Amino acid sequence: MTDDRTFDTFDLGPQALIVARLAAEMTQEQLDGDTPCPGLAVRNMLGHLGGLAVAFRDAGRKDLGVTTDTNPGS
Repeated sequence: MTDDRTFDTFDLGPQALIVARLAAEMTQEQLDGDTPCPGLAVRNMLGHLGGLAVAFRDAGRKDLGVTTDTNPGS
């Protein structure tokens, strides 16, 4: 049995550049600010986004390991 499925490729580069630009312009006070997620500051949300970017990159490359085997709930 062969797998003949095709998948679309999404380029998240433009969105990543927007987030990077916004993050670079933030003050320490803004980074310490709250998000809609209880107990999660903006700096933590940015760290979470960065970790997800690495995990998606590695999963796309089939580079399975520490960045791709973390429980999403952890």
